[in-house]
Amino acid sequence: MKYLQILSLRTNIKMRLFILFILFFSLSAMSSEHAQFSPQPKYGWTEQELNGIQFSYYIPKSEGVINNKRALMVVLHGCYQTSTDATKYADFESDAERLGMIVLGINVRDGGNAAACWEYYGDKSFDEAAIRQNPLRPKGRDEAPQKDVLEVVSHLLAQPELELDPKQVYLTGISSGAGVVMNLACEAPDVFAGIGMFDGPTIGASAAMKSFNASSSYADGLKLCKEVSGNYKSHFSTQIAAIAYGDKSLSLPTEYSHFNVKIFAKLYGADHEDSCTEIRGGASEIAWKNGDDKRAVLVVVHGMLHRWPVGPDMNKNAIYASSDYISWPKYFTKFVFENSMRVPRLEPTDDGIYGTGSCKRFSQVEYSTPAQVYMDYILNGWKYDKIVKELRATRAAAPRCEPFEKQDIIPQCKQSGTPLITLTGDNPLKIRVGASFSDPGASAMDIEDRDITDEMQSVSDVNADVPGEYKHVYHVEDSHAATTQQTRTVIVH
Repeated sequence: MKYLQILSLRTNIKMRLFILFILFFSLSAMSSEHAQFSPQPKYGWTEQELNGIQFSYYIPKSEGVINNKRALMVVLHGCYQTSTDATKYADFESDAERLGMIVLGINVRDGGNAAACWEYYGDKSFDEAAIRQNPLRPKGRDEAPQKDVLEVVSHLLAQPELELDPKQVYLTGISSGAGVVMNLACEAPDVFAGIGMFDGPTIGASAAMKSFNASSSYADGLKLCKEVSGNYKSHFSTQIAAIAYGDKSLSLPTEYSHFNVKIFAKLYGADHEDSCTEIRGGASEIAWKNGDDKRAVLVVVHGMLHRWPVGPDMNKNAIYASSDYISWPKYFTKFVFENSMRVPRLEPTDDGIYGTGSCKRFSQVEYSTPAQVYMDYILNGWKYDKIVKELRATRAAAPRCEPFEKQDIIPQCKQSGTPLITLTGDNPLKIRVGASFSDPGASAMDIEDRDITDEMQSVSDVNADVPGEYKHVYHVEDSHAATTQQTRTVIVH
């Protein structure tokens, strides 16, 4: 009897252990299944690393307001900055909560170059001879840094718990970050429904910008953007772009922004230039439309240097940022949510971003010579005071439109300058005796930033059979009867 009792006790213990064992693994499996298919996202900022790429993103507590999905706002910092300066220290969080938008800041891999810049340019960025022959072709979407950005974006889109909408992916950045933004706008229009560039270079630009006129122009940028878009060019039909700069910027030629907005307007078929609108905080917006759709805008922040304008809620520790002007995060977020071509738009709201006062429309002005001098100072250590004085003196003499009273009328600038002819290729150009002379060509823009290359004519006295120095002269006249000419010297030897 005692033996049977002991046996029964052992059997009960084994049974209980077996039941506990089953319960334990059942709970573990349920927990694992729950973690795999429906994890609870962590709200607020999260820092991660993916294949050596450091990034952080903000998850709002709110749900997405369009299609019950969240938008993804990707932000690329500028030189000397990190993603913290561009996102956490900026004013993205309030709109992220209001709209259910996730904000993603990506750091340049390995800290970038010596100035923490993104390398938006091609490998031969300092090869001046090569630049004069061809604009710098950027690295492709399958190469860093474009590949890094796309890899992180794809990583987040693949996480179902974030509830992201691939049709609501937007990209913005400043300075060298804006250079990568333009490359990706051209190379990956299928990924980015809207792009925003603040004081960034034109695709094909040199890192040094010493050969600005030769390395990047409206015509070169347009051609290059079309080329690198490859099989994705059809997506330009539903992409939108906002281009902006501070009109006192000293870091790169402001012509880039004028070229960029014209490039995207052309790609989008937005040939209708709309009225000039005031943006509170000392800025003006000029829009290019396709029908009633606002497709590309140029925002000029009056009086601002090369800074990331993030509004009054900026963190005081932010580098190369300003709280004295507009809030670019709020403006650009409003722009993409109210003008998207890929998802239903939000109805425009009176949220205090646009004003009803006078609006200044700046004419296109060329600053190539002082900008080259300024970049020579950067590279060669010339005295800062002398360079800045030359640059500011040139810009102070630039023609402007006077303020006007009615918002729905574009002020007409009094023509106070001449068109600009930009030579393609070398000047002087050397050819061998007996070789055929082929004109490398040129492009022409008027003072109002219109492409008038088709109006240009040229004459030449080149005789390739006789050694000597010859002239090939380009001439153009704009709609205001202002004329200019540019001469290429051709040396036959």
